[in-house]
Amino acid sequence: MLQKGNLHNDSDLSILLLIGVGASFLALLLIQLTSLKHKTLNELKWSNQYLRYQNRFFKLIRNKYYRNLFAYILLSQLVLFTFGAWFLHTLLEHGRLQSSPLLGMGVFILVAAFFTCLAVSQVYSQRVRTYGISKILSLIPWIVVLSTLICIGIGVFYSFAGQDNSSIRYYIVCNIFTIIVLAFILGFQNTSMDAYFSPLDKRQKNSIENIVIGYGLFIAVAITSGVVYLSTTNIQLHQMLPAHGTTPIALGTTIVLCSVAWFIVYKRMHRNYTALLEKNLDRQRNLIKHDQAFTESLSTILSSKVLTSDFPHVITQLKILKIIDPLAYRESLTLLVDHNHEGVQEYVVKEVQNLHLIAALPKLNLVQESRYFPILKTQKLIVRAAKTLSQSKTISNNTKYVTQLTSSKLANERLYGALLSPNISVSKRGKILANLYSDSLPDIIFNAILGAKDLAETETLNQVINRIAQPEHANAVISALATDNNKIVDLLETAFELNRKNEQVQQRILLAYGKIGNEYAVSKLLDYLQYPNHNVVSVALDALSKCGFTVQDSKMSLRVRTEISDVCEATVWNMSALSDAKIHHCSSELIRALEIEIENKYETLFRLLSLLHDPKSVESVKNNINSSNIDESELASQLLDLFINEELKTYLIPILQATTYQEKIHDLRGFFPCQKFNKKELLTNIIFRDYKWINGWTKTRALLDLGVFTDDKTAEILSAQLVNKHPILREAAAYSLFQNHTALFEELKTRYNQNDRFYYVYETLVEIENKNTSSQSAILRKEIAEFLTKVTEFKDLSGVTIANLTKMITVQHLQKGDEISSPSIQSMDYYFVYAGSVNVTSGEHKDVMTVYDMIHPLNIMNNSHALSITPNTSSIVLTISKTAFSEALYMDESIPKSILKNTKYEHIGVTIDPLVFDLS
Repeated sequence: MLQKGNLHNDSDLSILLLIGVGASFLALLLIQLTSLKHKTLNELKWSNQYLRYQNRFFKLIRNKYYRNLFAYILLSQLVLFTFGAWFLHTLLEHGRLQSSPLLGMGVFILVAAFFTCLAVSQVYSQRVRTYGISKILSLIPWIVVLSTLICIGIGVFYSFAGQDNSSIRYYIVCNIFTIIVLAFILGFQNTSMDAYFSPLDKRQKNSIENIVIGYGLFIAVAITSGVVYLSTTNIQLHQMLPAHGTTPIALGTTIVLCSVAWFIVYKRMHRNYTALLEKNLDRQRNLIKHDQAFTESLSTILSSKVLTSDFPHVITQLKILKIIDPLAYRESLTLLVDHNHEGVQEYVVKEVQNLHLIAALPKLNLVQESRYFPILKTQKLIVRAAKTLSQSKTISNNTKYVTQLTSSKLANERLYGALLSPNISVSKRGKILANLYSDSLPDIIFNAILGAKDLAETETLNQVINRIAQPEHANAVISALATDNNKIVDLLETAFELNRKNEQVQQRILLAYGKIGNEYAVSKLLDYLQYPNHNVVSVALDALSKCGFTVQDSKMSLRVRTEISDVCEATVWNMSALSDAKIHHCSSELIRALEIEIENKYETLFRLLSLLHDPKSVESVKNNINSSNIDESELASQLLDLFINEELKTYLIPILQATTYQEKIHDLRGFFPCQKFNKKELLTNIIFRDYKWINGWTKTRALLDLGVFTDDKTAEILSAQLVNKHPILREAAAYSLFQNHTALFEELKTRYNQNDRFYYVYETLVEIENKNTSSQSAILRKEIAEFLTKVTEFKDLSGVTIANLTKMITVQHLQKGDEISSPSIQSMDYYFVYAGSVNVTSGEHKDVMTVYDMIHPLNIMNNSHALSITPNTSSIVLTISKTAFSEALYMDESIPKSILKNTKYEHIGVTIDPLVFDLS
């Protein structure tokens, strides 16, 4: 016999659910009616047409991933609604046992909401990331199955309902497991599901999500209503099952079957999801080939850019290419002799003639055959250049004559022989060039070094490598050694060991390794990642990132992974330091320096990852992380999860996820615990932290902030920094001592005046004293650094690069009537107007330059004119020599990139919109 009350309650429940289905139909109908009256905006018309085409039913149903996604949503929501119906049935059955059923319902909702919020908060926690979201999502169906079986078991063993309190156990257990299921499905699963929509086309993502979830919810409600209705009206079920147990057992069986199907569908969907991510990654890899500028060397970028750039930007690009890679520059010149701008053509043809680039002769001949040749302004210049190159070609075919040229007593003939040497066969070239490496003229040596390209004789290579110690020849050496020859790598390694005390030479040698770029050179560069000098390690890492190799050897791989771990630890420490600096109101300069430290550490992480994994895959992750789009940033973590080592995931994914620094510090406290510092402790720790993790500019800013403290401990720290080889750090320490510890300052000045080894400290102390006492005060490096940050051409440079440039600066005080002159633009130095104003004259052009203006040869079109600088009033001009600045350009690519992006042309008689130098 059916229990009348039970049937009545079940009927009420099914009626309620059917009303819900009816309301859903009504809502859909209203949406359709509203859309008929809706007028599509013009700007959305194309988008609407695209979505309607892409989201057609038959098009979507043929997509396996969409089918799995829909089935997953449908089954998970069906389980959720069925469990909810079960709970409502239980509530109706047992409500009469409670004195206040509404109060009980309220408490249930409150508890369920609390545990659901708790589950949401754990979705992106470190604990969940350790096990992986996919593993936890695959467990949820089995948690539901277990919960269902326990509830049914308790109901069968005791009672599903009754007049006494024997069924209260079932009621309590049902409440508990309903809360658990709600928390997992609503809090964890529904929140985590966003990841599975991320591989979809961004234009379709929102609409597909609405379709899948909307229809899934509607169908789930309909099915649940049907199950409840059948379980309450089917007399045979009521006769077969225990009293009051028909609906719970029917619903429980539905939940178990749906949960098993749910698990199977999830596994299939996750496999499809992984395949889609890999496909997405492959698609991004193809894009990276087009957007290779982030990993290619600047010389490679410019070699391509000069072929498509316009006047006058192409001239600046060529002049920078000439400095950073002389051989690439000469190859580019041969391709530009037929440029459509006569200003560019004039520059190129003059250079081709002066350098005797015989490879350009065929193009020059084609230009002369053009029907437009008679009206070209460069007509005479082209004819003269073609004639010169024809003569040079004839002479270079006579090896004996070229040998005589290189042995001549006349400098012009030796230079001519050096310029013709690249056209001599490799087997004979070494002997011809042998005498030129000890020549007295730098230009002859420079061109002889370039002539050594592709040579293999050990003696010749040693002569070339020895010149890497000379700044004026180093760029030529690095360019000439860029060939796949393991012998060169071995010779460079010997040179590195012989120059252990010369950091600059070591850095140039590592650049040469990177230019060679073969597997043997890469293996040597990997060895230098453990080198104690951070500046050397930085150059090695930069060189490695441009080689495109991944590490296969297990020992080397372990070394790179260890370095990644160390960099992650340093990054988290810097994040914590940045947080403390903001709390303690440190200077904005220090805060910015710490931010740049973190940015640099991220760049280092990506470079290291590119040694373990496909560089293009790493670049895909980097591009997504740097995107301002939250979905793309989240996709980056999923891409990263596909290919990185399991050991690295635990701390790399939290660091690279789109979360705040505070969240990263909190998530990684188990791996990299950070200590909170007061202001003085923070500054002291920054100053004494290893140079491998904190650069000199950040230390300088911390030292200047520390200078406001007047205690003895601070005085000791400042005194210790006086012997620092970095001039800007030394000056900052001396300045703080002079301001707050006068007696100690005098004592230290006397002590270092008597010590020849540390006499440079005495000179710094005297300079600081004169700065504050004499009428013509000295200019401190700190002040020069602050000035350089305001120079337009340098506005994209980091503090550490600016600090390095200050080491090269010399200060010139000019009075009216003084003059700085250079015989040609090619030989001029680099100048900055620090105070006053000056007239700059080059050929017929004259301009006035004022404070923060940079006077340099890179934006002057004509190389043949002399240049003079004369002050209008008492002025101060900062100077960097041509040799020093050229070295800075090829050692630190951020400098030429900033100049290319921000250089001004209005001072050279060319009015043109500024070019945003795109590195893509």
